Amino acid sequence: MFSVSPIRPAPAGAAELSSDLHEVSELWTRTGVSKFARNEIPAELIVHYRNAANWAKTTINCDVPWTVLAGVGWEETKHGKFNWTSYAGAEGPMQFLPGTWKAFGIDYNGDGQRDVWDWADATAASANYLCELGVGEGEDNPRATYDALQGYNRGPAKRMKAFWGYSDSGLHRAWLYGEPSNDSIGAVRFPGRPGAAGEWQLAADFGEEAAFPARLGLARTGDVPVVGDWNGDGVDTVGVYRRESRRWVVTNDNKRVAYRNRKGLTPRFGTGTATPVVGDWDGDGIDNFGYVSVIKNGPRAGVLRWRLTLGVSRPTTDLTVQFGRRGDVPVVGDWDGDGNDTIGVFRPSTGEWLLSDDDRTITQFDAFGGHPKFGRRGDRPIVGDWNGDGLDTIGVVRVEDGEATWKVTNDLANPVTEKTAVFGDPGDMPLVGRWLPTIVPDQS
Repeated sequence: MFSVSPIRPAPAGAAELSSDLHEVSELWTRTGVSKFARNEIPAELIVHYRNAANWAKTTINCDVPWTVLAGVGWEETKHGKFNWTSYAGAEGPMQFLPGTWKAFGIDYNGDGQRDVWDWADATAASANYLCELGVGEGEDNPRATYDALQGYNRGPAKRMKAFWGYSDSGLHRAWLYGEPSNDSIGAVRFPGRPGAAGEWQLAADFGEEAAFPARLGLARTGDVPVVGDWNGDGVDTVGVYRRESRRWVVTNDNKRVAYRNRKGLTPRFGTGTATPVVGDWDGDGIDNFGYVSVIKNGPRAGVLRWRLTLGVSRPTTDLTVQFGRRGDVPVVGDWDGDGNDTIGVFRPSTGEWLLSDDDRTITQFDAFGGHPKFGRRGDRPIVGDWNGDGLDTIGVVRVEDGEATWKVTNDLANPVTEKTAVFGDPGDMPLVGRWLPTIVPDQS
């Protein structure tokens, strides 16, 4: 059974917290999407729950885990399976009474209507209502989260009654839906033998030597490794950009090629000399392709040109920006935690990182009043969410004493080394991703 750490004394007349749940505060560290969640919740609804949580954080300064919203969605309508008007008059997938909807309804999708039956509006409204009930205080006070869910179910005036099954069940579901969400590391090498497959090693967690393998890519075609969540299932998987043919060969399970057209060909996007980049450019939970090349002629000669696509199966250029200069190393990350990846560069000559939080009105700036400095010439830059807080930060892989040493920071404003690890060989190409050991590549 689960256990709960000691908490503050309960108010008079309140039920004791259930003893068969993990500590509620740990839900704030389990922001990843578990396999259980992917099996039980339709992928588009996971996106709605996560968008609603992000709306609450960025709009009303309330940090409610998406898993808690999903727990409510399960309790109310089993994620829309039983989406009807209740005997009490509650409506929509998140079951709002008319008066509560009037007070807390949100037009999240911007269509000019607050629609209680619309998933985007309803989940944002649930976040809005739960925040009013105090759910965001649960990281420090588990009682507040229990009370908030009880208030959602029975009304604020009744939330201290001794009927806690709704809270217990919803928070139990929330625990199952989440998982620790920090990124991990990996490495790949392409043997020198023509046609030899790339050898990938993906670490279970940062700093762990245990790793699971994959084989993909060919040395002779000048393949460049890429990593991404190509189908929105919350798991990063491996792939390669094949410069020879300008094709992307990616997998959703580290075994089988995921995307081919009717002729059996993989997506084509890029040039024979381009540097591939990967990011979730529109915040839908699915990573997309991009490539970076150097402008050769004209007044902008030497500037980096980025071409990004929102398509995977049939990619076309959806966004073009100019950022960085010759010699810079392109990087991608969600620097502000809004769910959208944006671009940046690492400048080896100075150790500076020039980061943007808006690809559409691009200027060379960062949000911290100066360019972070971390690393030096010869380092390989890496980007990841190293502590599971939803923010990507920076790091480098440096060869020290003949070993590939990983150094990362969790603070862009004042970057200092906070984690180190030795992983892979000095000649390997570093990888960063959110792998699940449950998805084990075929080793045959």
